Amino acid sequence: MIENIREIVDRIDSFLKVKDEAREQIIKITRDVIREAGYAVTEANAGNITAAKEHLEEALSKWKEVSKIISEHEELRHSGIIYNTGMELAEAAIFLSIIEGAPIPGPEDIGVHQIPYLLGLLDVVGELRRYATAKVRENDFEEAWKAFHVAEAIFLSTKFLDYPDRLVPGLRRKIDAARYSIEELRKFLTDMESRVKLINELSGLRRQLRG
Repeated sequence: MIENIREIVDRIDSFLKVKDEAREQIIKITRDVIREAGYAVTEANAGNITAAKEHLEEALSKWKEVSKIISEHEELRHSGIIYNTGMELAEAAIFLSIIEGAPIPGPEDIGVHQIPYLLGLLDVVGELRRYATAKVRENDFEEAWKAFHVAEAIFLSTKFLDYPDRLVPGLRRKIDAARYSIEELRKFLTDMESRVKLINELSGLRRQLRG
């Protein structure tokens, strides 16, 4: 009986060692995915689309490595690190497609689960707010308002979703954050556009007086 217990535990130990090695591999690769996805967002915000695409492609390539490992260890598919990485990857892919004016990729196009995709989609609202603010500094209100309308569409499409945190972690918080970003961005764009219009009118009046 004692030998039998030892044998069973040894088998379980061998099984867990394989799973732990797979988990360590996943942690290492997902760090690369998150880093490359972050670079893609940064470059897209800076207007460096080619560089952004390169970083996104690298992130997607690394993600395929993760997916291969997961296919052999299904119990790791719904771990926190997989969801967080999928969320970052979805955010980068969606944001870049918006900046390019391309169709937004779905979860199946990126290869991520629907839940992290949804959370990543909501995070895009914050990036669009930053992007629109940068465009205002460049006096490109047309592009800024385009970003606003996309951000608003994301919020309006998701604001009625109501699921518990155990199913979609942080969903309500992200929807509330998106609402706040939309409201603040609308105020900012309206205010800045009014200021620019007033400045232009005053400049025109000065020119008339001088003439």
